[in-house]
Amino acid sequence: MAMNKKTVVAILLIVVVLMAFATATSGEAIPECAKTCMPVCLKEEAASVAACNRACAEYCRQVENGPGV
Repeated sequence: MAMNKKTVVAILLIVVVLMAFATATSGEAIPECAKTCMPVCLKEEAASVAACNRACAEYCRQVENGPGV
């Protein structure tokens, strides 16, 4: 099934709106550190979004403050 340009544009627009809505409703921006951490974490076998959120938050805290903080 071939998609025409209008269909592709409509799908992309919907995705952008949904992403903007999700960011606005969460009340917090995703730090750059987590943006790079999450894809790597989620590639692990049996990784969940919740577990990766916790792991990436801890990782980012250590990167920003050092391991002893």
